[in-house]
Amino acid sequence: MEAYDAIPYNAALMTRRGVVVSINSDSAAEATHLNQEAAKSMKFGALTHDEALKLVTLNPAMQLGIDKRVGTIDVGKDADLVIYNHDPLSAYAVAQKTIVDGRVLFDREKDIADRAGLEKEKKDLIAKAKKAAEKEKKSDEKKPDDKKPDAAKKPEDKPKPPSDAVHRDSGEEVISTPTAVPCEIPNRAQEIPLPPLLPLPSLLPGAGSRAAPTICLRHHPRQNHHPRWRHYR
Repeated sequence: MEAYDAIPYNAALMTRRGVVVSINSDSAAEATHLNQEAAKSMKFGALTHDEALKLVTLNPAMQLGIDKRVGTIDVGKDADLVIYNHDPLSAYAVAQKTIVDGRVLFDREKDIADRAGLEKEKKDLIAKAKKAAEKEKKSDEKKPDDKKPDAAKKPEDKPKPPSDAVHRDSGEEVISTPTAVPCEIPNRAQEIPLPPLLPLPSLLPGAGSRAAPTICLRHHPRQNHHPRWRHYR
């Protein structure tokens, strides 16, 4: 049962009804003081000292089916022990040694003695990292700029004169290209005839310059959402 759905008396009520109860947690912080969580059942439910201690020792081993190896201190069982400086169910209890399979994996006295050396090693590593960073920064400042010189800019090409100006200089007469000009016309499509583009000096000698013909553009009435312009000649 999750702690959110439980009540403080939950462990004691189930124990009194013969349920094998254990207290566990998937939280790394909570798992470090399950002994204190078990002690709360003495206040909320009036469990005895041994009944509360079983919630974090023998009962979990029975649920996992390994109670023949761990869970109690007996001859022939695995030597998985924690030694406290006070009663394990006390709020003042601090782990002094942790033994797994008979090997000491944590010793508080040794840990306290090693803290000064670990702190010195930490400071040395930080100073070494800072020194390496400063050295790298200085080497970067000494390097010349790798910027490439700007390529010689090419002179901008002069704009070419319009093609009709060349023809005007040569004495030929040219009709400008037809331009599209929007205009309003009735709903029915209307055709506007355009004269063919032919060289006037050969067919119409002496004729004066003519204005450029226009093309009328009409919006299709059925395509209101996506208007398109249609060309009419």
